[in-house]
Amino acid sequence: MLRSGIYNIASVAIRTVLSVITIPFLIRSLGLDDYGLWLFVSSLVGLIGFMELGLSTAAAYFVSHDLAAEDDKLLSASLIALGIIAALLCIIVIIVVWISAGIVLFYFVGLSDDDHIIALRSLQIGAIVVALRILQGPLIGLKQALQQYLLTSLLISIQAVIINTGLIIVAWFGGGIDDLMLWSALSVASMTIIHAIFASWLLRGHRICFIWDQKHIRDVTRYSATTWAASFGGILFSQGDRVIIGTLLGTQILAIYGVIINVANQINTLAAWLIQPLLPSLSANLTNSYQKDTIKENIRLSLQTCTVLIIFLGATLICFAPELLIIIINRQASASEIFALQIAVIIYSIYSINSIGYYTLLGLNRTTIFMLIQILSGLISLALVALGAYFFGLLGAVGGNIGYWGVFLLTTYGMYYLNIRRHEWVSWITLPLLGFFVLIFALLLSSDNIFLRISILLIVTTMILLWFISKNRDIIDILRRSI
Repeated sequence: MLRSGIYNIASVAIRTVLSVITIPFLIRSLGLDDYGLWLFVSSLVGLIGFMELGLSTAAAYFVSHDLAAEDDKLLSASLIALGIIAALLCIIVIIVVWISAGIVLFYFVGLSDDDHIIALRSLQIGAIVVALRILQGPLIGLKQALQQYLLTSLLISIQAVIINTGLIIVAWFGGGIDDLMLWSALSVASMTIIHAIFASWLLRGHRICFIWDQKHIRDVTRYSATTWAASFGGILFSQGDRVIIGTLLGTQILAIYGVIINVANQINTLAAWLIQPLLPSLSANLTNSYQKDTIKENIRLSLQTCTVLIIFLGATLICFAPELLIIIINRQASASEIFALQIAVIIYSIYSINSIGYYTLLGLNRTTIFMLIQILSGLISLALVALGAYFFGLLGAVGGNIGYWGVFLLTTYGMYYLNIRRHEWVSWITLPLLGFFVLIFALLLSSDNIFLRISILLIVTTMILLWFISKNRDIIDILRRSI
């Protein structure tokens, strides 16, 4: 599992670097207003993406279960069910978006007439991007279930390189928002074909045939739908806020808000991909009347590794927030913009610890409680973002993201279902979290002196790393074997 997490982290690291590089290029080429419009349209496309219906997660869960049972007929039934659902969703997405895009955009009064036209074309192209990503979902989940994390990470990284490089080139030569979306569609289409080719190759040792099993289709649909409903809370949190900010504060403030949240969100992305291999692992172990001691040890190591990684990333972003904003937005950032980024990093760092609970509940098929927590937390966060933006502008909008801390219940319930007592799992991360808060306080007090900031960062993170190694003395051997 650790090897899989390392592969995922490497892929996310590549995409994070690409994202950080791409943002300033787009801002320079498009201008802050048009970049804000690009974020606005991308967020609407992201909201449309909620129709993915959790197919990637469902594929990882069911295929892992079928492989553990060594049942090719059941595996065939799962693959057929996933394919049918994906195809139907693609058709629905394209038809619904092409019909309703103009009506939806009519209600966003903050857009000019020209922006409306550009946004309409871009949304229609974006529907094709979403449809293609829906097709990719089961293919990615299949490879993850087959423990092909290196291949999966490689293909996802290649797609990110193609898309981001193309966005920079298209914008550099004067392309508009719709041209950027068209490039995204072409890139995703080509990579979807490549995903399908590798998936077929990986299944060559299995006797896959067409099996129409209505009960199994219902089971897959039910799991996917529940996971989708739960993921919708996450999509509300990650995309809905941008739509609200664009409507209330305009595209220029949205551009700054988007930069801040995109940077902070890299913490959660890295943490989630590190922990994601828990899902097929737990699913397979459920079939084998799972080994409680092994799972508990994996949970402890995953939680501590995730926490230490988050602390390092969060503290580094807080330390270099002024310099990072200058690079990205191509001007001297104001004190309020720097503070907004630091607040966002703190919020996302704490929230990202719950990646362990997210994948634990999914792996245990506790999708109902998972759904309720995600949706409720997403709605609370959106309400706080809207109120904060309306009364306090950018800082209020960023601070409103704290509403998503409700997802701490994911970890609480996940540990409960694994019979791990609260005081036990909390004790696993208490010391590094205390160190993190001390580090944040010290960095904020020394904000005017970069050399002092770097010194504090190195001293405290080194102490936390030494603590981690002392608690996991065999970690070096594990990493050596994993690599």
